[in-house]
Amino acid sequence: NKNFYSGESYKFKVFQNWSYSERRDTMKTYDSLTVMMDSINHVNIKKSEDAYLKCMEIMPDSFKVYQELIELYEETNNVKMAEEVYKKAKEKFQSDSLINRISYYLGNAYMKAKDYKNAVKIYENIFHYDTNSNYMRYEIADVYLEAKDYDNALKRFFEIVKKDTNYVTNYIQIRKIYKKKKKDLQKAKKYLL
Repeated sequence: NKNFYSGESYKFKVFQNWSYSERRDTMKTYDSLTVMMDSINHVNIKKSEDAYLKCMEIMPDSFKVYQELIELYEETNNVKMAEEVYKKAKEKFQSDSLINRISYYLGNAYMKAKDYKNAVKIYENIFHYDTNSNYMRYEIADVYLEAKDYDNALKRFFEIVKKDTNYVTNYIQIRKIYKKKKKDLQKAKKYLL
């Protein structure tokens, strides 16, 4: 479908240059390149969004369109619109595996927005369907870590250690928590690599 590929093309341009838009928000003095790229990004977001919405009209049963649109909103920090697409997809599709696929993007959007409570809720729901996933355990632990809930982060990291002793990143995170956050050098030394 021409609209789908158009949406993909504009989304790719946005993703390529999103760092300019992120910088623009935090800059006190704007340089002209950043302002120009931010303006172009917003035009491309709108074009991508319009193309995907047109696809939804033409192919209302295409899950891929919902997935690409929620990914666009996640990457561009638009939690409100990501939630809307998620709700529409949940109404439209009954498959847990499909919903989990876009739930992940919504969880990421919440993380970027520092809405840790909702991020954990979404990730826990995904984890419920695949309790063997150390990746989702790690994502949940990472949310707790970002939220400065070190006890719950440690709990999740230790769950991963029990399942897979080769998950090296875990040990690094456990050590960091004990050393820098809990100021417990004895426990931190246990997790030296």
